[in-house]
Amino acid sequence: ALNLGQEMIIRGTEVSFYIPPTGIEVVPDNRDQLVREAVTLERLEYCILLDEDGNKRYIQGPDVVFPEPTERFVERQVQGVMRKKFRAVELNENSGIYVKVIAPYTEPLERLERLERPQAGMATDADVSPAADEASHPGSAGQERTGDVIHYAVGDELFITGKDQMIYFPRPEHAIIKYGEQDIHYAVAIPAGEGRYVMERNTGQIKLVKGPTMLLPDPRKEVIIRRVLTTPQVHLWFPGNAEALAYNHKLQDLLDSEGAGPVLPMSAPLVPQPEAHTAADPAKKRRGATPALAGEDFQRSTKYTPPRTITLNTKYDGAVAISVWTGYAILVVSKTGERKVVVGPQTYLLEYDEALEPMALSTGSPKTEQKLLKTVYLRVLHNKVSDRIRVETKDLCDVDIELSYRVNFEGESQYWFNVENYVKFLTEHMRSRIRNAVKQVGVEDFYSQATDILRDTVLGEAVDGTRKGCVFPENGMRVYDVEVLNVELVDDSVEKLLIQAQRQGVEQTLQLNAERRKLDFVQAEEAVKRDIADARTLTESQNHELALERLQREHVLALQALHSQTESEQTRLAGELATQEQLNAMNQARLGRERERLEQELSMARERNQQQLALMQGEVDAMARKAEAISPDLIAALQAFGDKALAERMAESMGPLAILGGTSVVDVLSQLLGGTNLEHLVRKALPLMAEVAADD
Repeated sequence: ALNLGQEMIIRGTEVSFYIPPTGIEVVPDNRDQLVREAVTLERLEYCILLDEDGNKRYIQGPDVVFPEPTERFVERQVQGVMRKKFRAVELNENSGIYVKVIAPYTEPLERLERLERPQAGMATDADVSPAADEASHPGSAGQERTGDVIHYAVGDELFITGKDQMIYFPRPEHAIIKYGEQDIHYAVAIPAGEGRYVMERNTGQIKLVKGPTMLLPDPRKEVIIRRVLTTPQVHLWFPGNAEALAYNHKLQDLLDSEGAGPVLPMSAPLVPQPEAHTAADPAKKRRGATPALAGEDFQRSTKYTPPRTITLNTKYDGAVAISVWTGYAILVVSKTGERKVVVGPQTYLLEYDEALEPMALSTGSPKTEQKLLKTVYLRVLHNKVSDRIRVETKDLCDVDIELSYRVNFEGESQYWFNVENYVKFLTEHMRSRIRNAVKQVGVEDFYSQATDILRDTVLGEAVDGTRKGCVFPENGMRVYDVEVLNVELVDDSVEKLLIQAQRQGVEQTLQLNAERRKLDFVQAEEAVKRDIADARTLTESQNHELALERLQREHVLALQALHSQTESEQTRLAGELATQEQLNAMNQARLGRERERLEQELSMARERNQQQLALMQGEVDAMARKAEAISPDLIAALQAFGDKALAERMAESMGPLAILGGTSVVDVLSQLLGGTNLEHLVRKALPLMAEVAADD
């Protein structure tokens, strides 16, 4: 049943076409459009619907939102465009949102424990008292825990960081507390060697947080403050630093214009935080637009994207840092009376209630208090203090002395600042000692030995080449060296007399030294001559001694040679005698052996002769027996046989000649051997040769 004045929504998800019946009127929107479009929410997006009764409804995506007839979208201008849907807030560990509860609601206890977890740079239970901890939770008295849920009351405050919730969606019970246009609170980068002053809002206690760290103060409890230095403090702590002076003047002017107290709250982050634009930047391109593809996507650039770079300019934003150089020291004094000596080289961060103890040092020459040098830096190594002193000698002559002391501070450092004007303390004490020492000697002695007298007075007498110096137990100061720059007589006439006397003394000394040098030269010359004569005499004596020694050695050698020759001759003769005796014996033996040999050979020859005689007798007897055995017939036969053999041989030899001559062999032989002794032999052999030739 429909009532008069009733409003309703006809959704496109229920009907595709709608024709209003009689009695129903379509109400146009503020743009005079009858068809209203629903809002499509992607993931990480939300919208806000405001009802006529003033209640708001927060809807998170992904979803399609149809407002009720009495609701309308809350629109806000984003980058110059009115939008109905918004992106969720991205948080990280170094950012957070300060929220105030405007309507009671409940939440699981686990989430509360995460929200109440101490953040980086926040005071822990060990840092603050229970009373202060309770006071630092505004509205905590309205929170009640029932079982596993927590009840939040109106007025409670929460600080939600990325450690608790990386993605934050607003809810109707939350109202974001802003400082100016700042929705998100960012951490402050504290580099190494720097710090920040953090004040507890409820107790007023100020502590120093040192780097390196990322400080994310809890706005419910803490606030970062700056310390404003006065002009005298800047001049003393940072001498010659015009930039620091101008910066502190700006801070002081800002305080005066705002009517603030001694501290300046920092409601904005000290450095740009690029984290606030990392994940949100890509989404800005898609706000109010429908993506081409359904679902979430990641966009990556086709070109090189350089890494994020930030520049930290925290020179004057943090705690006051004092850089103590090598050889210097400072005295840090707190308002509670605590004293601390810091010796360089190091950088010291001052607590909020700490200041540097100044000193006022005498200047000029001689050192006076007419113009004091104010500083907070004490030179503890190789300090140089110069002074001019007027003294009086034993004979009432005034002398001006210019000195330069070399000073070190040694021992316990807590005593170094016990004397406010150590320059005055040093110079006055040294003036007294030097005046007393100079009063004991005359002007002439002092003028000639000023440096030794002054060094003995200031540093003490040298022992094994070292001086102990002058020690001041009041502040640990020790003068380890002194340099005498100038000694000048006040009375010019006395100075002229001294100069004249010194000049005469110098002339006499020079003349005496010249005579002494002449005497030394003559003595040296004569000594050289004597040395030459002595050397020559010594040389001749040594030559004679050497010649005598040489003759003696030659005589000894001759005697030894003669004795050796005699002994050798005797030995030789004895040897020859022995040799002759041996030769005689050998000859006798050889003759005996030769006689025996000859006798033996003679005996053997006799025996051989006898044997030969016997043999020859035997041969003769045999020959005789042979001759008796040969008969005349045998001899004739042998003769005939021989002639025949001769004829054969001659025929064989003379055959070719006979052929050539056309005659017989017999004729050839007769012609050839005619008139010779062989002719009769040929004649005897002719018959035989004829037989032979006939046989052939």
